[in-house]
Amino acid sequence: MTYATTNRDRSAKVKVDSTMFFDPTLIKAARKVYQSYCTFSQLNKKPLGVVIDCKTYKGQLTFREKPILLPRERFIGMDLIET
Repeated sequence: MTYATTNRDRSAKVKVDSTMFFDPTLIKAARKVYQSYCTFSQLNKKPLGVVIDCKTYKGQLTFREKPILLPRERFIGMDLIET
């Protein structure tokens, strides 16, 4: 079976709330990683987000705009962490 799309379908942009794609536990784990960084780090560099493993909830700060993720990792941006 073949499905046809119109030009209107391809160009339509839907604004979706990014929080609906993440488990709240992942966001909570990312906040803990960021809080630890703020508490113990003497660097003044602000990370762009945290990469969290979905199985172990271990995370790492990332300072790159496009981090390379493993299949079971998720990127949690600072906009979600600080809200």
